[in-house]
Amino acid sequence: MDPNSLEIELLMHNPAALLLNYQQVIGVIVQVYLRSGFFKDESKDEVVQYVNDQLLSRIDIIREQYNGRALLRTYLSAVIRNICAELLRERQRNSFIEYFEEPVESASYETDQLSRIVIKQELIRLETILMLFGPLQGRLEVCLRALYRLPLAKSDFLCCCKNPDDKAVNEAIKYLIQPVPLMEKEVFVCLNQVFNYEKGKTIQPDALRKWVKARTRELIVLLNGDPKRSNYNEETLQILLEKYCIERAGHQHSDNNKIRNDKTSAGYNSPL
Repeated sequence: MDPNSLEIELLMHNPAALLLNYQQVIGVIVQVYLRSGFFKDESKDEVVQYVNDQLLSRIDIIREQYNGRALLRTYLSAVIRNICAELLRERQRNSFIEYFEEPVESASYETDQLSRIVIKQELIRLETILMLFGPLQGRLEVCLRALYRLPLAKSDFLCCCKNPDDKAVNEAIKYLIQPVPLMEKEVFVCLNQVFNYEKGKTIQPDALRKWVKARTRELIVLLNGDPKRSNYNEETLQILLEKYCIERAGHQHSDNNKIRNDKTSAGYNSPL
């Protein structure tokens, strides 16, 4: 039995043994994050234990989602990196997104209020910068949300594809909106399927990946300013984009409620 088949067999019937075999892989990936200056408050053993716990809790999802298109080791390495990235985002969110939380004590209200104003300004800056991409804004936002595994709905793809109900496109969209870890390559293969249908021409997934990476660098440069006034990187951009999507969804929900209320007050029958 080849090594990949053996690992698949362990995944299905003995995941504990599989994880035991993956301790070196987990340790190497965690060490990369530690050497990059992340997880300063945790030891390597603590992060490794966290990754192991998360892998065990997700084992049923991993079994269901692994499709054999890549080696299991490649797929699990991507899952491990995603888990590390999730933990990192949680740590950064504690120091970054906490500004959005309601103040607990009135004595800290003024400081918290100022912090929320500052972050709100950053969200406005991000929205303004995204608008600079003109007709490509919707496509870029979809790409970033898919790449960062932020929530997506089928309606979000209307700006990218004229016929999202086409069988091949619909399958790609369904795959992208699943709240499960995906390898970067898988994300761009699916996005490529959506975009190629719209354009009617062949664009390679790697070309799309390079385009998104280049636009991401542009976003970071513009957010940091010239002269540099901020210190954004891809991780903090992801956090800001996540909050941007949440805020925009909240505004859309409020606008929909306002429309329903206006119609009701004007004598329309409420759909509710």
